Amino acid sequence: MIHDVITRAANSLWPIISLIIFVLCFVGVLIWTYRGRKDRFVREAALPLDDATSPELLTGADHGNE
Repeated sequence: MIHDVITRAANSLWPIISLIIFVLCFVGVLIWTYRGRKDRFVREAALPLDDATSPELLTGADHGNE
């Protein structure tokens, strides 16, 4: 009986490790997102609404490449 319990515990170790890695990555992405520069997110959120012929987009002035 003890042998069965140890064998099953060893098999359940990989799913636990995988879950821990996933949760750490998820929390890392959340922290990266909330600590990011807010102005960048605002600018990128407006990109689908920008006109493709906008001078800022053509010259790169939006990114400091004047």
